[in-house]
Amino acid sequence: MGHMFQKLSAALLLPVVILPVAAVYLAIGDQLGWVALRAAGQSLLVTYLPLLFAVGLALGFTGRDGMAALAGVIGYAVMASVATAIDPAVDSGVLGGMAMGGAAALLFHRFHRVRLPEYLGLFAGKRFVLVLSSLAGVLAGVFFGLTWPPIGRLIVGMGQWLYAAGALGAFVYGVFNRLLIPTGLHHILNNLIMYVAGGYADPVTGQLVHGEVPRFYARDPSAGYLLAGFYLTMVFAVPAICLAIAHEARPGERARVTGIMVTAALTSAITGITEPAEFAFMFLAPALFVVHALLTGAALWLTYVLGVRHFGMALPMFFINLGFADRAWLIFPLGAAFAAGYYLLFRYLIRRWDLPLMGRVPALPAAEAGDTAATAAPVLEALGGAGNVVSIDACLTRLRVELVDPGLVNAEALSALGASGLSRPGASLVQVVMGTSSAALCEDIKGLLTRTRPTVVLVAPLTGRLLPLSQVPDPVFSAGTVGPGVGIDPSEGRLLAPAPGRIEYVFPGGHALTMTTASGLELILHLGIDTVRLAGQGFTVRAGVGQAVKAGELLVEFDPKAVALAGFSPISVLIVANAGQTARVQAASPGPVRAGHDPVVRVSLKGGE
Repeated sequence: MGHMFQKLSAALLLPVVILPVAAVYLAIGDQLGWVALRAAGQSLLVTYLPLLFAVGLALGFTGRDGMAALAGVIGYAVMASVATAIDPAVDSGVLGGMAMGGAAALLFHRFHRVRLPEYLGLFAGKRFVLVLSSLAGVLAGVFFGLTWPPIGRLIVGMGQWLYAAGALGAFVYGVFNRLLIPTGLHHILNNLIMYVAGGYADPVTGQLVHGEVPRFYARDPSAGYLLAGFYLTMVFAVPAICLAIAHEARPGERARVTGIMVTAALTSAITGITEPAEFAFMFLAPALFVVHALLTGAALWLTYVLGVRHFGMALPMFFINLGFADRAWLIFPLGAAFAAGYYLLFRYLIRRWDLPLMGRVPALPAAEAGDTAATAAPVLEALGGAGNVVSIDACLTRLRVELVDPGLVNAEALSALGASGLSRPGASLVQVVMGTSSAALCEDIKGLLTRTRPTVVLVAPLTGRLLPLSQVPDPVFSAGTVGPGVGIDPSEGRLLAPAPGRIEYVFPGGHALTMTTASGLELILHLGIDTVRLAGQGFTVRAGVGQAVKAGELLVEFDPKAVALAGFSPISVLIVANAGQTARVQAASPGPVRAGHDPVVRVSLKGGE
């Protein structure tokens, strides 16, 4: 769970970082009348925001694989088209984008190694993920198309109740106005309150107008009570949140975070657009967002009770609409009180709950100014060497490393190299704070890993007799269709890891599994021939999906004799599934081998030549 949360944190950076820029485009376009620039901001903040989240999650959970990102785009495009074909009013919002990005990542991990018959080779491997993502988009589109309209009707009914419920309705409206933002359904509620609810005959034109906003401008004395409280949120509370996040950033990160948060705060106060600030903590700290939603409800309740009537949600609109408002002067003292309360409460909760918000780890000025290429080798050595690294990635300020043996990490050496922090969010996970040069350092280490590991040796996963793959009694394996490798006729039933790496998938029943080695090799370990028909009988899995394993670590226990008595061949295979990324796969000579000791395959990596 910790590993997943860390990846989610990094994945959300992509759409969150672009939001303040989009808001600036929108604000400048509005103020200067530049339609094109306003359209640019609108496209990023509204039209394509779900797509940004789809791409962000797909990249974040697949090690920034471009094909996975494309799968996320395809899945979201298909989903949105299918949903709107069923009901043109459907808008799944950010939730739909996140759903399809997550689906693309799951499909990528499960199917990106799939091999198909030669005549279907165009769709094999990662391209197969694109096909499946489109299918997932169809299914998700049907789901959203059928479920979102009833949910929308529920919200319409809720909006009608809110309008009639007085101060309580104002509170509930404020809460759900915030809580529905991730789903995109808040627009339904807002449009209902602002442009549908209530009726008033304009005394000048005699025209009947509906909705809080048209009635407010028609000088309906009952309009504006449900909307005045948003000034407290947009103009005062959200900037206070930004200030709290900036002040809770660690000293080395404070300047960078302050720059981002000042932009978000001004965007909220001047334009009423709160997403740049709210998306900075909405998904990383959902409990904090719930607190924010409740306080927004309290703001609307308070202004309703005090008889404040206004509309605008942004500071310039306060003065523009002042002639239509009542008791508007109360907004400033109330707003100041809300800002102070928000600031103190958010700083307390961020510390109390130790929330992993932007800037909560320090940047490293020395590392930023240094030569990451020169630092990469000693950092890799301090992490336990190339053979200890299963995977490595980076966010803005941290290296995120999955290791075979975290005990080999030399914390003192990392500190001497400029690391200003070291955390262990999971059993095999380490985060090293190297400052804003972390991304560049990560790429240098990845390149170094390829250069320093030109040859990978796979040891015997089973004790028994090594066989050439051509002698395996299965035409798919023996022909090398799945990939090159070796067969083993086992004399003992303990399947061991042939190299350090991570378990990617365990087939139902435990008769086979896939793993990725620390050097990037994708291996298939299959026990017996056609043993899927045993439905797991006699197989005991000792390692789970996502687990980092050492060479020689126990993965599965089974009984080769029982397999033979059941009428199946116990001959097992070790396959290198991504052999196309290697220069050569060389099998050892046939003969007896001991599990965890004798080398059976040598793989020369292309990057090492």
